[in-house]
Parts: sequence; structure tokens; C-alpha cells
Amino acid sequence: MKPLYRNALAITLIIVALIYTGCASKRLTAGSYAINKTRSASVKPAVVYGSVYEYGTQLPAIVPRVYVGQKLKAKADPRSGKYAFFIEPGKYRFTGQAMSFYSTKTSKTKVSIGDSVRIDFYLRVNETPLID
Repeated sequence: MKPLYRNALAITLIIVALIYTGCASKRLTAGSYAINKTRSASVKPAVVYGSVYEYGTQLPAIVPRVYVGQKLKAKADPRSGKYAFFIEPGKYRFTGQAMSFYSTKTSKTKVSIGDSVRIDFYLRVNETPLID
């Protein structure tokens, strides 16, 4: 009985290690983002603005874009990475995306009338070769 128990324990630990390693590798590719929300009585429509950068730098990503859900909402300036757009109040998940970079999604963010939401995306380079 004891050798069978040891084998089952060893297999369980290997599976847990593989799952943990798989999750950790996904986190490495995700990139990050920073959200800063302010509210102003003078600003009626909500505005979302910010930049799409390469992770670890202040350099703009290549062909930067911002999506709300599945819908393209803004094409960022390729020289600066900056973008801006107006949005109706609601709860949204924003995605920063660029050519040859992993996309990064925010958590659901509530946007209200008068909000100014700054979201800076920091995308990691996707080094996967296009052709083997």
C-alpha cells in the first residue's frame, strides 16, 4: 500500500507543478496596465485616454489599438502611442493591442458621466516566430 500511495502523491505533485508552471508562463506574457480615474462636473461625456507602450519602456507599441469588448474603439498615434475617445456610462473591459505584442485586458471598469479614465497599457513583445 505505501508504494502505491507514494506514486499517487508523486503524480499529484507533478500535475500541480505543471499547472502552476503553465499559469505562471501565461502571466509573463500578459503585460500590465495602469488605471487612474477622476471625475469632473464640467466634463459631461466620459472620456478614456492614455498610451499603449512596450513593456518596460516609454516607447510606443507598433500599430497600437484599444478595444472595448470586441469593438475597436481607438487607433493610437503610432509615434506617441497616445489615444482618446468618448464613451457612454457603463461597465467595460478595455484591451490594449499592437502588432507583434501580446494583448492586455483590464478588469471590468465602471465608467460614469463626467469620468476621465486614463489607462496606460504596457504590452510584452510576442517573440513567437511567424514561420518555423
